[in-house]
Amino acid sequence: MTIKHITINLLIGVFLWMSATVALAGESYFGLGNNSFGLVQTPYSAKAWGRSFGMADPDSLQLNFRNYAAWTNIPITTLTLNSSYSLIRAENPTSISLLDNANFQGAALGIPVMKRTLTLGANIQPYSTIEQRVAGQTTVDSNTVEQNVFVHGGLSRANLILAWKPIERMSFSLGYEYTFGLVTEEAFIKLNDNFDNRFNFSYQNRVNGHGLVTGLHATPLDGLSLGVQYRPMVTATLVQTGDTPAKSLNAAIERPVTLPAEYNFGMEYRWGDRYAAGADVIYQDWENAFKIDGQKVNGYAPFYRVSMGLERRGSTRQFIDYGKLIDWRAGWYYTQMAHTFNGQKVMETGLSIGAGLPLQRYRSKIDLYINVSRRGDMDANKLQEWVFRVGLGISANEIWFVNVEE
Repeated sequence: MTIKHITINLLIGVFLWMSATVALAGESYFGLGNNSFGLVQTPYSAKAWGRSFGMADPDSLQLNFRNYAAWTNIPITTLTLNSSYSLIRAENPTSISLLDNANFQGAALGIPVMKRTLTLGANIQPYSTIEQRVAGQTTVDSNTVEQNVFVHGGLSRANLILAWKPIERMSFSLGYEYTFGLVTEEAFIKLNDNFDNRFNFSYQNRVNGHGLVTGLHATPLDGLSLGVQYRPMVTATLVQTGDTPAKSLNAAIERPVTLPAEYNFGMEYRWGDRYAAGADVIYQDWENAFKIDGQKVNGYAPFYRVSMGLERRGSTRQFIDYGKLIDWRAGWYYTQMAHTFNGQKVMETGLSIGAGLPLQRYRSKIDLYINVSRRGDMDANKLQEWVFRVGLGISANEIWFVNVEE
């Protein structure tokens, strides 16, 4: 077995482990808050994570997770899967915590109906995620009360997509989007008195809503690509139920929820056969547009992400060493997160590097990336997190299911 096959088999094994692993210790503390669905996600493919941009990517081997209009470039049926693992070092003025989390990061399937003209597809992506434990201790009438609160879950988005290229240099996409998810809050209270009383409370917050997503991908000049994707505001339903000792707290309550519109813009420039540079901008007004019962929710700020990066593709020459076929990437991003903390806005800055490993040349790839970022500021937020991420993406197409000997 060659080094290439050993490496690929090892990476596939790691991907399966990361996809199957349940979240371990927890997510970011910045996702905690009243009426929170967790930390807002910006799903990228593993390829785009490695260079920090992807909105205008016209790739014909992998599915673009940020702009569905680019799916018209896929010549044959293609499946892309992503997964990641995060290690978080969180520090406040009194303590340091280590958190880790392994999660499935999305899947996409594109099916060309008319080659490079009309593509049907579907995908599912995380929208928000929260996985955290908060412990505390108080004294009531000389008795110690221990409290443990577990919050876990999040929202996801599922899409059915139509991408159409009416002219050679421009493609459009239109998709139906279903937003759904569950956030569970569990509280365990122990009263250290003569009776050693214990109380368990559980609340479920279930969300579902319907929306649209539209996109544009254009190549106005040779080498220059532009990408735009717009998600209008989503009106969803929040159903809250409880499982507590008090029956009056357990009745289902239905409340309207408004989730903010999302604006995406990107550009990419390619020179020669091997080099590319690009940038993305993403914006959502969580401060003013996130509402429950028609009222704004406190503790939120406008979310935006600005990113840029570079890519050097592997050689296009025939009969060369496998190492020279690898794509190399690097990128940077700056984000204002949707949650505030300590009454202040929270910033995140990150750097990424990545690589693309061909499985079958010009057909399918494994992409991997390493990302390091810093969230928050000790002076302003009284909390700071260093985040280390590793991620994998696998893109396969219908040629995997064809017996080439036939």
